[in-house]
Amino acid sequence: MASNASKIGHVMYFLFWLLVFAILLFVFDVFLRHRDNPNQTVETTFDQRTKTVVLRRNPQGHYRVTGRINGMDVTMLVDTGATTVALPYDLAMQLGLSLGPRLMSSTANGDTEAYQTHLNRVQVGDISVHNVRAMILPNMRGDVLLGMTFLRELSFTQRGKSLLLQQGFE
Repeated sequence: MASNASKIGHVMYFLFWLLVFAILLFVFDVFLRHRDNPNQTVETTFDQRTKTVVLRRNPQGHYRVTGRINGMDVTMLVDTGATTVALPYDLAMQLGLSLGPRLMSSTANGDTEAYQTHLNRVQVGDISVHNVRAMILPNMRGDVLLGMTFLRELSFTQRGKSLLLQQGFE
Protein backbone atom coordinates (compact mmCIF):
# COMPACT_ATOMS: atom_id res chain seq x y z
CA MET A 1 0.00 0.00 0.00
CA ALA A 2 2.80 2.41 0.84
CA SER A 3 4.40 1.82 -2.55
CA ASN A 4 1.15 2.77 -4.34
CA ALA A 5 0.95 5.98 -2.33
CA SER A 6 4.60 6.67 -3.16
CA LYS A 7 3.97 6.10 -6.88
CA ILE A 8 0.93 8.40 -6.80
CA GLY A 9 3.02 11.00 -4.97
CA HIS A 10 5.75 10.83 -7.63
CA VAL A 11 3.18 11.12 -10.43
CA MET A 12 1.54 14.11 -8.72
CA TYR A 13 4.95 15.73 -8.20
CA PHE A 14 5.80 15.19 -11.88
CA LEU A 15 2.40 16.55 -13.02
CA PHE A 16 2.82 19.60 -10.79
CA TRP A 17 6.16 20.51 -12.36
CA LEU A 18 4.85 19.73 -15.84
CA LEU A 19 1.98 22.15 -15.23
CA VAL A 20 4.36 24.83 -13.89
CA PHE A 21 6.57 24.38 -16.97
CA ALA A 22 3.55 24.63 -19.33
CA ILE A 23 2.34 27.81 -17.62
CA LEU A 24 5.82 29.37 -17.87
CA LEU A 25 6.02 28.48 -21.57
CA PHE A 26 2.61 30.05 -22.18
CA VAL A 27 3.50 33.26 -20.31
CA PHE A 28 6.86 33.53 -22.09
CA ASP A 29 5.19 32.98 -25.49
CA VAL A 30 2.63 35.71 -24.81
CA PHE A 31 5.42 38.05 -23.66
CA LEU A 32 7.48 37.47 -26.83
CA ARG A 33 4.49 37.87 -29.15
CA HIS A 34 3.53 41.13 -27.44
CA ARG A 35 7.10 42.41 -27.59
CA ASP A 36 7.35 41.61 -31.32
CA ASN A 37 3.90 43.10 -32.05
CA PRO A 38 3.05 45.69 -29.39
CA ASN A 39 0.03 46.70 -31.50
CA GLN A 40 -2.05 43.52 -31.28
CA THR A 41 -4.96 45.70 -30.23
CA VAL A 42 -5.04 49.37 -31.13
CA GLU A 43 -7.33 52.13 -30.04
CA THR A 44 -8.67 54.80 -32.34
CA THR A 45 -9.20 58.33 -31.14
CA PHE A 46 -11.66 60.61 -32.87
CA ASP A 47 -11.88 64.36 -33.13
CA GLN A 48 -14.17 66.46 -35.30
CA ARG A 49 -12.23 65.81 -38.51
CA THR A 50 -9.95 62.80 -38.09
CA LYS A 51 -9.53 59.28 -36.79
CA THR A 52 -6.10 58.61 -35.26
CA VAL A 53 -4.32 55.35 -34.46
CA VAL A 54 -0.98 55.41 -32.63
CA LEU A 55 1.35 52.47 -33.28
CA ARG A 56 4.24 51.64 -30.99
CA ARG A 57 7.59 50.55 -32.38
CA ASN A 58 8.89 47.08 -31.48
CA PRO A 59 12.48 46.52 -30.18
CA GLN A 60 13.73 45.99 -33.75
CA GLY A 61 12.40 49.44 -34.71
CA HIS A 62 9.48 48.16 -36.82
CA TYR A 63 5.81 49.02 -36.65
CA ARG A 64 3.99 45.71 -36.60
CA VAL A 65 0.22 45.74 -36.10
CA THR A 66 -2.69 43.35 -36.07
CA GLY A 67 -5.24 44.64 -38.56
CA ARG A 68 -7.90 43.21 -40.82
CA ILE A 69 -8.06 42.42 -44.51
CA ASN A 70 -11.52 41.68 -45.86
CA GLY A 71 -12.65 41.03 -42.28
CA MET A 72 -9.86 38.59 -41.34
CA ASP A 73 -7.28 39.37 -38.64
CA VAL A 74 -3.74 39.53 -40.05
CA THR A 75 -0.38 40.74 -38.81
CA MET A 76 1.00 43.61 -40.87
CA LEU A 77 4.35 45.32 -41.05
CA VAL A 78 4.14 49.01 -41.95
CA ASP A 79 6.45 49.45 -44.96
CA THR A 80 6.62 52.95 -46.42
CA GLY A 81 9.12 51.64 -48.98
CA ALA A 82 6.61 49.19 -50.46
CA THR A 83 4.65 50.59 -53.39
CA THR A 84 1.68 48.30 -52.75
CA VAL A 85 0.30 46.14 -50.01
CA ALA A 86 2.00 42.75 -50.39
CA LEU A 87 0.60 39.42 -49.22
CA PRO A 88 2.00 35.90 -49.02
CA TYR A 89 0.30 33.45 -51.40
CA ASP A 90 -1.00 31.19 -48.61
CA LEU A 91 -2.75 34.08 -46.87
CA ALA A 92 -4.19 35.30 -50.18
CA MET A 93 -5.74 31.87 -50.70
CA GLN A 94 -7.20 31.91 -47.16
CA LEU A 95 -8.73 35.29 -47.97
CA GLY A 96 -10.20 33.90 -51.20
CA LEU A 97 -8.36 36.42 -53.37
CA SER A 98 -8.14 35.88 -57.09
CA LEU A 99 -4.83 35.96 -58.90
CA GLY A 100 -4.80 38.83 -61.36
CA PRO A 101 -2.23 39.39 -64.08
CA ARG A 102 1.21 37.90 -63.43
CA LEU A 103 4.17 40.27 -63.43
CA MET A 104 7.66 40.66 -62.07
CA SER A 105 8.06 42.72 -58.91
CA SER A 106 11.20 44.30 -57.46
CA THR A 107 11.48 43.61 -53.75
CA ALA A 108 14.16 44.12 -51.12
CA ASN A 109 15.17 40.49 -51.82
CA GLY A 110 15.39 41.01 -55.58
CA ASP A 111 13.01 40.41 -58.47
CA THR A 112 10.21 37.90 -57.97
CA GLU A 113 6.97 36.88 -59.62
CA ALA A 114 3.80 38.48 -58.31
CA TYR A 115 0.11 38.65 -59.10
CA GLN A 116 -2.05 41.74 -58.95
CA THR A 117 -5.19 41.70 -56.83
CA HIS A 118 -7.55 44.05 -55.02
CA LEU A 119 -8.53 43.99 -51.37
CA ASN A 120 -12.08 45.03 -50.55
CA ARG A 121 -11.09 46.53 -47.20
CA VAL A 122 -7.91 47.02 -45.20
CA GLN A 123 -8.38 48.12 -41.61
CA VAL A 124 -6.11 49.24 -38.76
CA GLY A 125 -8.17 50.08 -35.71
CA ASP A 126 -11.12 52.11 -36.99
CA ILE A 127 -9.14 53.42 -39.94
CA SER A 128 -10.14 51.62 -43.10
CA VAL A 129 -9.43 51.94 -46.80
CA HIS A 130 -11.57 50.28 -49.46
CA ASN A 131 -10.55 48.83 -52.84
CA VAL A 132 -6.83 48.66 -52.12
CA ARG A 133 -4.50 47.53 -54.90
CA ALA A 134 -2.22 44.73 -53.70
CA MET A 135 0.28 42.12 -54.85
CA ILE A 136 0.34 38.42 -54.06
CA LEU A 137 3.89 37.10 -53.83
CA PRO A 138 4.20 33.28 -53.98
CA ASN A 139 7.70 33.31 -52.43
CA MET A 140 6.81 35.68 -49.59
CA ARG A 141 6.73 34.45 -45.98
CA GLY A 142 5.61 36.20 -42.83
CA ASP A 143 3.57 39.35 -42.34
CA VAL A 144 1.59 41.38 -44.82
CA LEU A 145 3.57 44.42 -45.93
CA LEU A 146 1.33 47.43 -45.41
CA GLY A 147 2.55 49.53 -48.33
CA MET A 148 1.69 52.83 -49.93
CA THR A 149 -1.53 51.77 -51.67
CA PHE A 150 -2.98 51.81 -48.14
CA LEU A 151 -0.80 54.48 -46.53
CA ARG A 152 -1.27 57.12 -49.26
CA GLU A 153 -4.93 57.39 -48.20
CA LEU A 154 -3.76 58.55 -44.74
CA SER A 155 -1.41 61.04 -43.22
CA PHE A 156 1.27 59.52 -41.05
CA THR A 157 3.90 60.98 -38.78
CA GLN A 158 6.64 59.36 -36.74
CA ARG A 159 7.21 60.87 -33.31
CA GLY A 160 9.83 59.22 -31.15
CA LYS A 161 8.90 55.55 -30.84
CA SER A 162 5.39 56.03 -32.21
CA LEU A 163 3.79 56.22 -35.64
CA LEU A 164 0.57 58.23 -35.90
CA LEU A 165 -1.84 57.17 -38.64
CA GLN A 166 -4.62 59.67 -39.36
CA GLN A 167 -7.59 59.51 -41.68
CA GLY A 168 -10.06 62.30 -42.31
CA PHE A 169 -13.75 61.57 -42.10
CA GLU A 170 -15.36 61.02 -45.47
